[in-house]
Amino acid sequence: MKAIFGFPLALVLLFLISCGHNPEKSDELVEEGISLLYKGKNDAALSSFEEAIRYNPENFEAYFYKGNCLANKKKYREAIDEYTKAIKIKPDFARAYANRGEMMFYLGDEERACLDWKKAESLGMIEMLDKTRGCR
Repeated sequence: MKAIFGFPLALVLLFLISCGHNPEKSDELVEEGISLLYKGKNDAALSSFEEAIRYNPENFEAYFYKGNCLANKKKYREAIDEYTKAIKIKPDFARAYANRGEMMFYLGDEERACLDWKKAESLGMIEMLDKTRGCR
């Protein structure tokens, strides 16, 4: 009986070790994804960011760039979810607020868009001034 249970247990352990928390691998995958994104390979980039998240669920940049991929596919609500995850991990991530605001704007929610743009501006993104001028 030990042989029957030992082998599956060993496979499970090997899987957990190989897919476990690995921030360095996560960062490598984010860099790979960014490169793919700039080459116009959105789907491949999206896969890289998703894998990066599996290696490190606290990698705020992976969520941010995953959001960018989803925005490119016009999946604005899904992109908002990813930007929100990035913000939860790094509350001072101005670019995530700016991009989330853009998605809100595309969905017709100018009020929430303005809130995010103002937050991005308060975090140092002076280029948001053009957007926040139009906010009430």
